[in-house]
Amino acid sequence: MASTSTATPHTSHALHTNAHLHLKNVYVKAMQFADKLAFVMDDLFTIPGTNRKVGLDGIIGLIPGVGDLISTLITAVLIWQAWTLGIDVSFIYAMLKNMLINFVVGLIPIFGDIFAILFKCSSRNKTLLRRGLLDKIKAKKAEKDAYNSPGDPLFG
Repeated sequence: MASTSTATPHTSHALHTNAHLHLKNVYVKAMQFADKLAFVMDDLFTIPGTNRKVGLDGIIGLIPGVGDLISTLITAVLIWQAWTLGIDVSFIYAMLKNMLINFVVGLIPIFGDIFAILFKCSSRNKTLLRRGLLDKIKAKKAEKDAYNSPGDPLFG
């Protein structure tokens, strides 16, 4: 008995569209999570009498010995997220550099905590994640456009 395929160009397009929408949804959720994490770590509270924001990074860092480690592990979640989303490694290296700077300087009593408040590592890494996702989206669009082009630019 011969097998017949039910796939048509229309169902293939629908499958591709659904996959694209799923991927877009994953990226949107990743950015929503990154926005929330950066807000909590960098901007959760306003210092009274100022418009300066401080998050848990600056507060957790005050805990002697483990505060900076805990803060670094929380920040590492954004880097893990970037890695699992397939963000270009250059963005991941920049995120790691930010995390390392924040951790090492954060080890210096008082100065490190002030630095963490001003440096806003999670916000920086959120921005890098967003840029990495946008680059990835642009690359996928360029790939799709090249695949769907009406003719081969080299051979007509």
